[in-house]
Amino acid sequence: MRRSRRTQTSKKADAMAWQTEFLRVTAFPISGASDLLPNSWKQITGNDPDEISKHPPPIQSFEAGPFFGGRLSVGHQPGRIDLVSMPDQTSQSEGAQQLRHIGDFGLAMENMLPAARKMFRPDMAMQRLAVGAVIFYPVESTEDGYKVLRSILPVAREIPETASDFSLQVNVPVSLSVTGIGEIRINRLLRWNVARFQIMNMVGGSGIPTQIVGGIETHAVRVEMDINTPADLATPLSYQNILDVIDYLASMARAIAANRGWFPQ
Repeated sequence: MRRSRRTQTSKKADAMAWQTEFLRVTAFPISGASDLLPNSWKQITGNDPDEISKHPPPIQSFEAGPFFGGRLSVGHQPGRIDLVSMPDQTSQSEGAQQLRHIGDFGLAMENMLPAARKMFRPDMAMQRLAVGAVIFYPVESTEDGYKVLRSILPVAREIPETASDFSLQVNVPVSLSVTGIGEIRINRLLRWNVARFQIMNMVGGSGIPTQIVGGIETHAVRVEMDINTPADLATPLSYQNILDVIDYLASMARAIAANRGWFPQ
């Protein structure tokens, strides 16, 4: 029992506090259903949006509003529906050296899932679903970022100390049994890099031109996720399939984040 407790403590200590730069749920309607629209922003959140943009196809239309400290938008264009959660670019950041984010990845996903489920109506059928995210872990320097990558990625252990411009992308699919369809392939496409950002300070006011007054450089390890179903499903996903598959895709994304940004066993 003591050995088990030490192991659990070690795993918890190795966990990474991923922040959420971007979170998306995307659905692709069945062929020919270009007029299939998601539920409105108010139906999804229970509130009125503060931004509405409606255009004739093929230009995208969307509604957006405040959502758990960030912004949530629901948009549609021919062949695609998107629900996106991202930082509020108009709000003040928590600190001059902070990258904008919508908080802890696990909590951001927990907030997003109920909204994603409300985006669909019972009469909907989808050809494909995807959950996408960009998460990051702040570091002090590019060198520190590479140290983190070496600890995360088995294939990156031999990155030289003088390395730069590293980027790795790989898809490790798994199988999922879907009611009425059978086994389908779930793509787990991940991309890792160390990013360097320049945070600019801007000042201005009424009648005064906006000016940039210096800036601060900051660094982060970034992981981009795209967890999705195949595009060539012979049988469309029914409403219940949609809900079940979205839950599964989200669970895969959370498991990757919990495993320090690498594919869980």
